Amino acid sequence: MGRVWICEECSGLGLHGFDRGPVAERCQRCQGAGLLFADTSSAARDFYGVLTGLGGLDMTALGEGASIRALALLLARIEERCEALESALERPR
Repeated sequence: MGRVWICEECSGLGLHGFDRGPVAERCQRCQGAGLLFADTSSAARDFYGVLTGLGGLDMTALGEGASIRALALLLARIEERCEALESALERPR
């Protein structure tokens, strides 16, 4: 079973377009990546599997920029985890 799949809400585009109001808005479900990950702790490794053809997902279905959007999301999540770890280490015991 795949651990990375295309977001059904935005069909892998990472955004929703509107007739009125803002022209486009980032998809809240996938946070703009167009992809969903089964487990945040292994998402980067799972995405690596997709990019190297081991993940079973056809990236051509996502359109232009999908890899960059997904990579940016994964890097932001790693950054958040590093910040939380640094904060925990800085707290007095």
